[in-house]
Amino acid sequence: METPETRRAAGALIQRARREAGISQRALAREAGISETWFRAMTVGLRGEDPQRANDDVWAKLAFVVGLPPERVFAELGREVGEDDPMPDPGDRYETERVAWLGGRVARIARDLAEQTRDLPPEAAAEIVRRALDGAAEQALLRVDAERHRWEREQQAGEVEDET
Repeated sequence: METPETRRAAGALIQRARREAGISQRALAREAGISETWFRAMTVGLRGEDPQRANDDVWAKLAFVVGLPPERVFAELGREVGEDDPMPDPGDRYETERVAWLGGRVARIARDLAEQTRDLPPEAAAEIVRRALDGAAEQALLRVDAERHRWEREQQAGEVEDET
């Protein structure tokens, strides 16, 4: 059963993973589609209040961004994934699992980059990592585009062979 204490525990889990991944609260909140204030309200509470309830989608997005399996976060909350929301259809589940996998990969890359720059002044390290990630994102998009075109050509070639 979800309580203020279980929300604090889930929030602490998210916060630890966020710090390990080198992600700021602001960046995490932005990636999850919520405000930084709401992130703090649901994970630690504001002005001495208990942490606020949030729907499963928000908790899952936070987990994905920091590279945690959503099941771990929901276990901290004392409930099952989807207990609060309708069960996603298989297409949504596949997409959720794919995003979780990608989030975990990105978190590992961020940890590796932080490790490689730990001996630099924080401002220099942050700028180097930002540039590296920007470049990696551009390269990844180009690669996905090229692979997609290759796949489409293969599919078209297969259709032509099937017709003959």
